[in-house]
Amino acid sequence: MEENDLIWDKESTDQIFNATQKRVFLPQAAEGQFAYSKELVGDAFLAILKSLDFSPELQDLGLGALKPMKRKRALNELAALNIALWRLALENSLPNKHAECYEYFQEISPLFKSKRGREQLLKQIDDYLTLLAEKKDSDFAPLAGRG
Repeated sequence: MEENDLIWDKESTDQIFNATQKRVFLPQAAEGQFAYSKELVGDAFLAILKSLDFSPELQDLGLGALKPMKRKRALNELAALNIALWRLALENSLPNKHAECYEYFQEISPLFKSKRGREQLLKQIDDYLTLLAEKKDSDFAPLAGRG
């Protein structure tokens, strides 16, 4: 199913939620079909990731402009954490398509462009997924202790 083939079921009230006083409709597909393309999912997450502002976290860590190397490492950690959590959400939300969406995201994300950066980022993501492996999304305490 292509991105342009989204199916909008405006009559199914259980699929409609209210967001800022206007109705937003979620795509529906026939059983066995996939309503979201890998491009739609990957592009949406890339846009979300690019829009995140980690300034408050960096400030809390005492990483101002005078510590550019530590700041860059912290930004990479925060990006890896967010990607790992997104990957976990993908596995839960799209069990049959999560790998395809994640692979597409790696193809389009500038974070994965350099070989060295890609290897390091994948290791960081795997480390976070390992910390979450036992309890998945029911307990984030292991993440809080990582440092």
